[in-house]
Amino acid sequence: MITKFVTSLALAIVILASLALPASAQGPVDLELGGEGATSWNIGNVSPGDSGTKTVTLHNAGSGNGFVTLWISDIVSGEGINPESETGDTAEPGELDHYLLLNISCSGLDSNITLPTTIDSLPQNASDTDYIKISPLNAGDTITLDWQWQLPVETGNEVQGDSLSFTINYILEEFPPTSSPPGWLPGRPSPSGTTDVRGMVGTGCVFLKSLTATSKDGLCTLTIPEGTVALTDELECLINIAMLVMDDPPPPPKYGIGLVYDFQPSGATFEPPITLEFSYDPGDIPEGIAEEDLAIAYYDEETGEWVDLKCTVHPETNTITASISHFTAFTVLGFKVVPAAFIPGPVDISPTEFDIGETVNEGKAGVPDDTTNELPTETPAPAKPPIWPLIGGITAAVIVVGLIVFFWIRRRAH
Repeated sequence: MITKFVTSLALAIVILASLALPASAQGPVDLELGGEGATSWNIGNVSPGDSGTKTVTLHNAGSGNGFVTLWISDIVSGEGINPESETGDTAEPGELDHYLLLNISCSGLDSNITLPTTIDSLPQNASDTDYIKISPLNAGDTITLDWQWQLPVETGNEVQGDSLSFTINYILEEFPPTSSPPGWLPGRPSPSGTTDVRGMVGTGCVFLKSLTATSKDGLCTLTIPEGTVALTDELECLINIAMLVMDDPPPPPKYGIGLVYDFQPSGATFEPPITLEFSYDPGDIPEGIAEEDLAIAYYDEETGEWVDLKCTVHPETNTITASISHFTAFTVLGFKVVPAAFIPGPVDISPTEFDIGETVNEGKAGVPDDTTNELPTETPAPAKPPIWPLIGGITAAVIVVGLIVFFWIRRRAH
């Protein structure tokens, strides 16, 4: 009898241990396009403050690339063996699903749900408007998902002894046609020249790897380094980017070079700045503008003006690059340099002493210093004597004559 009791006790301990924490890891879930997989969870005998992690591996066993959609099903919440005093009903469902928090971390994660969250707040089917997606999962690739669960410390005795079981489902879906990727203008096909960046942007809207995107005509290239934070003007993660030729662009200044491109989504921001490269045709450059005087400019919608950026011109490849931190309209402008007016300067003659007939270096404004001039060999004419003594004598004579006339008139009056 004692042996039977010990055996039953050991079996009960094993069962409770299996319910206490979900398995830390299990074999990979193999998926193919359109195929589903699942992992089961059983959690029980937990106390406020308890937490754990379960690692799941997803493997694309097919030959096509795709993305994974996750959802929860088969949620069963059981009341504990000691039901709450306010109900006294052991048949009533438990409350653990309302309190247990679940979180996920992996590369390529995309979700419109704030995580961690309760089990009953997670997507309940593959087409739920609330979603958790992982992209991409390319053919032959494997990704690791770390699921973390936690029962908050502030949880009361309401869940004491409760148990919870549920299933996490995974489906590998094919990317939609590039003519209408999700996240672009709803109900309208995305224009040619659009680059789908799903799967390249992870948690925090950070690019998980470097991206190089090119416009349809190949004249514009964007380079977005790994680690760049990219946000739309609504502070959401990017899904697509595009560089589109504008049919009716704002008029550029006088010397516009080539086409004007609208970079979308308009208002998107990048931290740190990313690199934009334009290719140009030297034949489009107006006369009087050097290639070194080209610049990439963006259109400031608030001021209605084009603003040129600090650029680097590469004449050997006919390209020009600049750093940009936001999306708007961009183009290449030329700036005509007006030559400075010629202003004669002082003549500088060296050496200061020379012999008649000696060749000297005469520097002056607008003339190189090595210009030489032959001085004339004739003896210069003597300088004219000053005329100030002559002027003084004439003045004195006028004064004397005036005085004589004055005294003569005065004497005749008497």
